[in-house]
Amino acid sequence: MNTGSRRGSVTKRKETGNWRARYWDAEGKQHSRTFALKGHAETWLRTELDALHSGKPKQSESVAGEGITFGAHAEAWLAAKAKGDVRPNTLSLYRLHYRNHIAPTFADRPLDAVTKAEVKAWWAALLVKPKNGNPKNGSLSRATCAKVYRLLRQLFGAAVEDDLLGANPCQIRGAAQEPDYSLAYDEPPDADEVRAFAAAVGDRYSAMVLLAGFGGLRWGEVVGLQRRHIDLTKGTVRVVQQIVRQGGSAIDVGETKTSAGRRTVWLHPEAVDALRVHLATHVASGPTAYLFTAPEGGLVRNQNWRKRVWLPATVAVGREGRRFHDLRHAAATFAALTGASTKDLMARMGHKSQAAAIRYQHATQSEQAAIAERLAALLATPATKPDLRLVEGDG
Repeated sequence: MNTGSRRGSVTKRKETGNWRARYWDAEGKQHSRTFALKGHAETWLRTELDALHSGKPKQSESVAGEGITFGAHAEAWLAAKAKGDVRPNTLSLYRLHYRNHIAPTFADRPLDAVTKAEVKAWWAALLVKPKNGNPKNGSLSRATCAKVYRLLRQLFGAAVEDDLLGANPCQIRGAAQEPDYSLAYDEPPDADEVRAFAAAVGDRYSAMVLLAGFGGLRWGEVVGLQRRHIDLTKGTVRVVQQIVRQGGSAIDVGETKTSAGRRTVWLHPEAVDALRVHLATHVASGPTAYLFTAPEGGLVRNQNWRKRVWLPATVAVGREGRRFHDLRHAAATFAALTGASTKDLMARMGHKSQAAAIRYQHATQSEQAAIAERLAALLATPATKPDLRLVEGDG
């Protein structure tokens, strides 16, 4: 960037990845600031140079975030995320939440003018906001509200990191916490419940349930499977991709959730037998044919499948409140009960960290009861053991 004698530039610093904005005033003195986002650096530099031309106080001598709207800051942050390592479906969700729930209130507000009170008022309105703008659909779920709040907090947090704000106005205790829906049941499904769900969803999707319940595949991994990923002879499935949502109703094929998600899973014989039947009756020919498709054709969409297939199955089985993801919990528990090490569980479940693997090592009530019985036997007092108090008293 060049403006006469008052030259300026924005450059990326290789050692940190941050953006440095600098310019020289009429006396040749250099002024500079470093930002995490390129958009912030450009906005700061443009405002500084405009101030020099007009004779107004420079931002470096007043408030760093002055003149920057929340919307400009948010767009710069999202643009930086798009060039980073954020997964496409995560970025899509960020944009969706920002556009629908954050921008209408904050986009045009000066970044440094938003107060805690405004955030609290926005949060109160968000909790009762109708789904899709239709009151008949009920309010947004508490989980969605928590996700949106976390995004708003991230956006303001980035502004604080770039010294555009002195403090983050998102200070609502508990707002970022999602309900733990896994607590709907004390334990993950047992083997009989997995089999019951496999029967309840019908033959078109029974193999899907067994891949999740006995193999531990995530939803996106299951629906992303193709013929070329199945080896019936070895009894394995290769997980190399997953279905991701790109925004709105659009869906696409993407990489696994983490690098550890690329793995080969050895399957339970029941899952192999179900796949053998499924490949012969429901899958088109060719190595790239998807294993699980909608009845009308095309990729299976999570929301549609949940409403049409999964929720009726939970009613039929008598386990309303169960999630498809609970099947993955079941698979991890079965593997843990075999005595598999944490490292082996990480490899089977596609976990990148030990903490993630340990979180799925559920202790079942039956195992806990068995432990208590073994302890009772181990610590039992022999019937012939004398009462030491009586012996001491007689002395």
